[in-house]
Amino acid sequence: TAIASDVEDGSLGAVVTWSSSLDGALGTGTPLVVTTLRSGTHLVTATVVDHGNRTATATRTVIVNAPPVVQITGPADAAVFSPGDLLACRATASDVEDGDLGSTITWTSSLDGALGTGTAVDVTTLRSGTHVLTAAVVDAGGRTGNAQRTIVVNAAPTIAFGTPADGTVYSPNETVHFTATANDLENGNIGASITWTSSLDGALGTGATLDKGLTNSGTHTITASVTDSAGKSASATRTVAVNAAPTLQITGPADAALFSPGDVVQLTATSSDVEDGSLTAAIAWTSSRDGTLGTGGTLDVTTLSSGIHVISAAVTDSGGKKTTLSRTVVVNAGPVITITGPATGSNYHPTDVVPLLA
Repeated sequence: TAIASDVEDGSLGAVVTWSSSLDGALGTGTPLVVTTLRSGTHLVTATVVDHGNRTATATRTVIVNAPPVVQITGPADAAVFSPGDLLACRATASDVEDGDLGSTITWTSSLDGALGTGTAVDVTTLRSGTHVLTAAVVDAGGRTGNAQRTIVVNAAPTIAFGTPADGTVYSPNETVHFTATANDLENGNIGASITWTSSLDGALGTGATLDKGLTNSGTHTITASVTDSAGKSASATRTVAVNAAPTLQITGPADAALFSPGDVVQLTATSSDVEDGSLTAAIAWTSSRDGTLGTGGTLDVTTLSSGIHVISAAVTDSGGKKTTLSRTVVVNAGPVITITGPATGSNYHPTDVVPLLA
């Protein structure tokens, strides 16, 4: 835009001619909109000639300079790193006037400040937190270009199992005392956020301590898991077994039963197990006096020695749980008596002395 006037001609704005020292003639009139100036320093001249052929000029210097373009190629936006991880900062920078400006890229972190210079900068010292990474460059004309990425530096939490011990065997619904500890570099103690699951029973509960019975028989993989505020997780596992003890019932002989040597003592019992079904055939019989007697739901024994016997029936299921019951029986031979006098059929008078001998 320009103002041109003349004493004789009045306003001459319509005949102002514009030129650039770099691009030559630009046009006529005021205002004049120009969008085609090349990069560089332009001496822009406005010229006007009146009807008497007198000339006037005015000049301005303007600079046409495109800002540089910066592109970050790594790391990815919202990437998560652990403390000490290698952060590979990568970028390109170009400028219409200056060409490749990659070597002048400066990298900064919103938390840690200056990181280095160039198209490739490797950093391993970022502190925990959310970092806005900036790659910036300034061209020869003073124009600035930059690009940014946001990343998170976050240490994964640690978790340690306490109880139960690996391989522990429980009965169905027996209370299991679950304990674990969990800590995080950024969040501190996060034990309250621990979640417990079983491979057979599913979700069990939450917290650093949990008392819970396991329902399903079998081998349970117990997992304690925790997730920190930035989404990093850790877990630990233990294996425990749930196994019901077998049931056992002795149906014979009666407790304190009395037998003579050589009598048939019939030992009878039944056994069943939640996991294994009937275990009657596996019942093992023993005597506190005579040792091993045999196996099975029914066992006839004729060889018990004289004395008091604690007869035990025992059964063990496939999970190693054992049940034992016992009965007490007595083996005792009756006394033997033989009459030696008087002789069979002897005759005596009412006043005779009868010798009774045995």
